[in-house]
Parts: sequence; structure tokens; C-alpha cells
Amino acid sequence: MSHPANEPVIVAFNETGRAPLPEAGILGNFCAGARLIATSDPSALPVALAQKPVAVITNTMNAQVLQQISDLARKANQDCVLILLVDKVHAEFTKALEGKENNLVDHIVAVRPAVEGDLASSSTPATPSRSTWSSWSSTDLRATVQKIVRRDFFGAQKYLRAGATIAQFPITSSKDREPLHNETYHFAMECGLSQSIANSARQIVQEMLLNAIYDAPNAAGRHEVKERSGRPVDLAPSDHGRMQLGYDGEILAVSVWDPFGLFKRDTFFNYARKALFRANSEEIIDTKIEGAGLGLMTVYLRSHGLVCNVDQGHGTEVIALIDTGTKVRDFEKIPRSIHYFKADSQISTNRSSHS
Repeated sequence: MSHPANEPVIVAFNETGRAPLPEAGILGNFCAGARLIATSDPSALPVALAQKPVAVITNTMNAQVLQQISDLARKANQDCVLILLVDKVHAEFTKALEGKENNLVDHIVAVRPAVEGDLASSSTPATPSRSTWSSWSSTDLRATVQKIVRRDFFGAQKYLRAGATIAQFPITSSKDREPLHNETYHFAMECGLSQSIANSARQIVQEMLLNAIYDAPNAAGRHEVKERSGRPVDLAPSDHGRMQLGYDGEILAVSVWDPFGLFKRDTFFNYARKALFRANSEEIIDTKIEGAGLGLMTVYLRSHGLVCNVDQGHGTEVIALIDTGTKVRDFEKIPRSIHYFKADSQISTNRSSHS
């Protein structure tokens, strides 16, 4: 079978004995617009990875295999991204990967068990039929792959089903903070969500707005006084941001965009890692004025998925995803998703050494 010369390639490697990838036909639907090469044979990886894939999807927990995949894939295409599917919390799977996941992977998709009534249990062709795949996992992986294939990264709606309720608000001044905090709370309550979820969403927005109004402009040299203490600030029109809220009956999405595009990949993953290993509270606090580290960790610890979209010098969007069907008592026990998308294709310039 012939394929268009410019058709992107995605390689999927299923390590047997692990929580499996979706079946090939369903995974193919997720990879629409690309040529999928799926294998569970390690010896077939060199040939597959030589096809210059734009992304590799794998569930391997073998550090050596993941390193081999990374080296071969990025030798063929330096901008190839790795998508790791995990069914364990970070503190567990990082041991198997020898702590190398931050350097080797760009996307961590949480694979969660489907529950009765979950969309992933249905027979519709857009969702996996295997009981190990929940609606969250299906939506997350599909959105991740399609963003890469289409080179279309921004917008919280990509993580929501069609027909989702979406609201958008401008960020022009520090005076917007309290009204937007309240808008977020009321949006969640009007969607029929619990007060605890509404409060969590409000707290997420508090941190995101501090970044958009103070931290990001500080890093860009816009503010004469570099602080985030609540000093009144009016943003220049070219520095205005926007907040987006969305809910599709299952996922609550909260996003804030700023026009600076200064958030580096290594910074993002380092702060996420600190949040996941927060045994020493002193180590996770970043006192640098330009740093949004503590705020980012607060956002991550209150959400089930964290997405960062960056177009260098042009825009940063941070999206927090809350699975409203997850019980609060299970929050610390479930795997969570982490994503970093570099919209200008210069992914390799901000990736740590693979050695």
C-alpha cells in the first residue's frame, strides 16, 4: 500500500505484559491523518523508527527500551515526541524508568480503568473496547495525537467533547482577578458541579492569573517593578491574555493564555516533578520573582491533567483538566497526565540531554 510522501508517521510500540495500548483499529482512529506503524516486537523498532515519525506512543516501563526508542526516533527526526502511557502514579513508574522520563518523554497519558457507564466501555468506534481504557484516557490520547498531527495546539476545547459549554474572558488588568475568580466559581456551580470542585477551579485560576498578569510580563521585561504581591497593574493591549472555561459533562477545563511564549520545557517538567515528589516543602518553593513554579505546582496538585502549549515568543497556554467523576478520596492514588507542546517545531532546542 502506497502512502503520500508528506504523510506524518506515528509509531506505536506495545510492550506485552503492560496495560495495553488500544487495539490497532481504534488507535488508527486516534491517529487519523497519519500513517500508523504498530508493533509489539522490539526487534522491529529500528526499521519503524527510521521512518521519521512525528510521535512514538508506548507503554514501556523499561528505561533501556525507552532510551533506545528516544535515540532512534530523534536520530531520524529530531522533533519527534514521545508519548508514554502510564497506569501508575509518578512516584511508582519513575523508579522503573530510573528517573529519566522528564528527559525522554514529552507527554504522559494517564491510563485509568473504565468504570460502569464510562464512555470507553461503549461500542462506538472512537473509543477503545478494552476495559482498561477509560473515557479520560481515550480523550487524552486522541487529543494529544491529533494536536501533533494537525499542528494545531491551542484551545481547551480540544480536550472536551462536541457540544461542551465554553466561556472565554479577556485578561487586561489586575482588576480582573477577583471578577474572574468569581466567574470561575459560578461557572462550575452552574454546570452542576460540587462546591469543592468549584473551589478547586477557582484556586487554579488564582494561580494562573498571577502568572499572566505578573510573572510572564515580568519575565518579558514589561513591569518596572518585578513582583507578584498584588500591586495594581494595567496590561498594555498587546500584553492582554485570556481565560477559557469549558465543561462537557465529565471534564472541567480551565485555561489561561498569555502572549509571551516564554515557558521552557525543562522548567515545566522540573516543576511538575517537584510537585509529585513534594516530601520537602522547602525544595518546591521558587522565590524567583519571574518564576511561576509554586503556582504551577498548585495548579497541578489540584488537577488530573496539566497541559502547556508554547509558541515561543508568541504565546503560552496552560490548561488544567479536572475529571469531575473522580472521587476526592482517590485523588492522590490515580495517575495523572502531563503534556508539553512546542508549537514552533523547535522541540529539540529545549530538551535535556538524552545521556
